[in-house]
Amino acid sequence: MKFIKIIVSIAIAAYLPIALICIFLCIFMIGIAETTGTRVFSLALIILLPLPFIIWISIYYSKKKYWKISSLASPLLSFFLLIICYSITPKGITSTDSEIQSIFLTGQGYQRSSIANLVPEIDQFKFGSYMVPLVDPFINIEKSQRLRKLFLQVYREMRTSNDFKSVGSVMNYAYKDLLTNQRPTNHFYLYIPPNARGENVPLVVFLHGSGGNFKGYMWNWRKFAIANNCVVIAPSFGCGNWDNQGSKLLVQNAIDYCESNSTFKISKRYLIGLSNGGIGIHKLGVEMKNRFHGLALISPVMHSNTHSQSELIEAWKSRPILIIHGSNDLRITTNYIKRKSSQLKYGGINLQVNTIKDEDHFLFFSAWKETKFILAKWMTEINVDSFKRKK
Repeated sequence: MKFIKIIVSIAIAAYLPIALICIFLCIFMIGIAETTGTRVFSLALIILLPLPFIIWISIYYSKKKYWKISSLASPLLSFFLLIICYSITPKGITSTDSEIQSIFLTGQGYQRSSIANLVPEIDQFKFGSYMVPLVDPFINIEKSQRLRKLFLQVYREMRTSNDFKSVGSVMNYAYKDLLTNQRPTNHFYLYIPPNARGENVPLVVFLHGSGGNFKGYMWNWRKFAIANNCVVIAPSFGCGNWDNQGSKLLVQNAIDYCESNSTFKISKRYLIGLSNGGIGIHKLGVEMKNRFHGLALISPVMHSNTHSQSELIEAWKSRPILIIHGSNDLRITTNYIKRKSSQLKYGGINLQVNTIKDEDHFLFFSAWKETKFILAKWMTEINVDSFKRKK
């Protein structure tokens, strides 16, 4: 019995500093939170985290009723708060008339009880923006403040849309990939602008970057889709490691779903990748070369472990590829873009490179107005007939 007490005491001693750090972070979350759900969830954890310590005290060191009552009250109160938190999370249900739809093709669907929905995306990213300077050498405190401002502008605006709030989040896919190296291949967001219904319209397939399929991406694409009357889909592929097995099947299934959709008909198909999505462009640009009229890369990683640059050149010789890049991007440098783009041009690619002055890796949010103008102009210049002859 004494031996067990020693082992338990050592375990509690190891647990206590971890619990204190978590409690501090929860208090911090309450202070910065934009939503009630995050505050309630954080409070539930603050109440629950001391429970092992309380039980340890009540069993081995104190017979006072206070500790025994606390050991019962703590989980009950925490559970009650989590129920409240769950009750105010999005249900993940949208109708076919909603401006945005969250499509689960197979398997397990929307996970309402995941931390990705108990804590809304706006607070996940706000919290992350404070932490990122600790782990990312390219983002200091000043840049993290700028990034936070950009994200909050998008997410606060997005909260005015009931449809966007209703679909919830699939950031749990990214967290699962990060922790287990496993990623579901069954989900994509679908945005159909009102004027596209019953029409022949372009389809944009957007490959997200590392970190997951942020719903904020779709809010920007919403503006593009309305202005250019096109449908946008954004497949969710974990943390965005598009070289991994399953990415092709996911994109194929998402496109097939749209092609069988009676709401609209597809006139052209474009594959557009952001940052790590550039890996997917290199992979799928080769493996699905006959399904797309053009490839576009934004702040891109321009390589793939599954297909070489020469394979992409062979698949897209004389066909259109667009690159949009920020002149101040330290993560994907200008020299890197120049080297990769010169290889594509030398190989005979119909390449257009646009460098946006004074913008960095996050120009998708900071310079979206200019980015969407470049994309729209490029898309309208692609000739469907020439694509058909290439097939």
